[in-house]
Amino acid sequence: MRFEIEGKPPYDFYLTMEKNFAIRRSERAFGDTFDGKKYFFALREPLCEAEVSFTGRPEEPVFEVELFADRLSSREEGRVLKKASMLLGVDESLEQFYALAERTELRETTERLRGLHMIQFNGLFNAIVLGILLQNAPVKRSMEMFSFVSERYGKRIEHKKPLYLPLSPEDLQKAGIEDLKEGKLGYRAKYIQGLAENFDKTLERRIELMSTERAKKELMRFDGVGNYTAEFALFGSTHRGKRRYDVFPIDSWSLGIYADIFSIREEKREKAKALCRKHAEEHFGPLMGLAFWYVMMSTF
Repeated sequence: MRFEIEGKPPYDFYLTMEKNFAIRRSERAFGDTFDGKKYFFALREPLCEAEVSFTGRPEEPVFEVELFADRLSSREEGRVLKKASMLLGVDESLEQFYALAERTELRETTERLRGLHMIQFNGLFNAIVLGILLQNAPVKRSMEMFSFVSERYGKRIEHKKPLYLPLSPEDLQKAGIEDLKEGKLGYRAKYIQGLAENFDKTLERRIELMSTERAKKELMRFDGVGNYTAEFALFGSTHRGKRRYDVFPIDSWSLGIYADIFSIREEKREKAKALCRKHAEEHFGPLMGLAFWYVMMSTF
């Protein structure tokens, strides 16, 4: 089953893959992979694997999607194609963001990384789990913890590529805190277990309809989910069919990069975060998440 999707320019597929997979520091951690030519991802509902090839060029992006499953209805095929479009951001226009960046010190970065998109998180539950695991840990260590959780408790699918399905609360409800700590999750283990036990299956659909501020408050009801983790999870979510970029999940590492690019001088970390956020809100408004993303990607 092969389908063709046309995207909005500019879209540099290979740059997008290179940068997104560079920051992950691990090919095992997520339910997707890139083999240098094609992008593969797995879905739980409907159960299938998709292979994405780029057959166009950055100014005329065209994607070929091939689906692998025992059986898919035409409605399910449509759902998978919609998911592929959202994961890759093929319908996303970056022109407004580039126009804003043109007037700031980010101009050189956006020119160099023109056509770069973010690969979206495959599910809100996965995004919250990863956000918890990123707390007080280097990115490489966080990816190792996520890999441990996925490989021990997740489910595999093998059609074209062996991939782990997106984690579900049910996968982790059987995980004890001491079992999770074998992956060196530390204090995060109890938060992951609590999230799995209390995650409502309808939450992702409800979050989709909420404003960002209301969605943050909803996510922060979970133990271990503070402002940073909530914004990180929402950064990879959608609001009424569009990606959320009115969040700014800056941490200690990205803080230094952002402050350096925009010459923000402040030694106290919390005050520096506030200054960087204020700067992003003033210069990029509801697209400040894209500014954050491009700043991070500039280092890879």
